[in-house]
Amino acid sequence: MSQSSPRDNAAYERFELSISELRAADESRLAERIERAPGVREADPDAETDTVELLAEGEVAVGDAEWILESAGYRVE
Repeated sequence: MSQSSPRDNAAYERFELSISELRAADESRLAERIERAPGVREADPDAETDTVELLAEGEVAVGDAEWILESAGYRVE
């Protein structure tokens, strides 16, 4: 596993998406799917708070993450 430097993360911002009724059993599967989206470095779904925290490269990547969540049956609020 390679280490990333702070410079590698320079173009990335943190975003938080609120979603309805995230199931704990889906957390890891959703994280894997979202992290495959272009421009998404990290995805951290949390069923306790019904949120997904993203480290992403702008609004287009966030839109891709929203689409993945919606296609999995979750409503992004």
